[in-house]
Amino acid sequence: MGDPYPMPEMNANLRIRLQILPSIPPATSFWYLTVDNLIAQSVNQIGTCSVSYIMMIIVAALVLGVFLGALVLIPRNRNVQEVQLKSNKPSKVYNKAEVSVHNKRTDCWIIIKNKVYDVSSYVDEHPGGDAILAHAGDDATKGFYGPQHGTRVFDVIEDFCIGDLRL
Repeated sequence: MGDPYPMPEMNANLRIRLQILPSIPPATSFWYLTVDNLIAQSVNQIGTCSVSYIMMIIVAALVLGVFLGALVLIPRNRNVQEVQLKSNKPSKVYNKAEVSVHNKRTDCWIIIKNKVYDVSSYVDEHPGGDAILAHAGDDATKGFYGPQHGTRVFDVIEDFCIGDLRL
């Protein structure tokens, strides 16, 4: 008995049999004919290109893939070093009496969650105007966590931290 679905003659290494439904012979299937035509075209194109040229393209694609993968997977240590520098910064401890004398526009310290911040350089830039001065030299935790502040201020305020409050 012969093969019930004979295939056209071509390179034996490139034979593909595609059977969509058992009741439809693959030789008459649209998909089979399409794949068969693509294989035949590939065989013809491989005949015109040298194998070494194709191998060079494959090697170049692999090298590029490894390089791009390395860029994504290798951690960037710049941010880690920056965080370590900030955390290694010596933290000074202030009491409420020391903070309370810094209550002017040009010398404004505030307390937020037991941390002391020197916001003197920010007073004129404060979007809420002079509202920041209402807490100058005092605890501004309630005002800071009010609904008027967006989440961006939580990152910005850390730049102004000068120490901790002695309890």
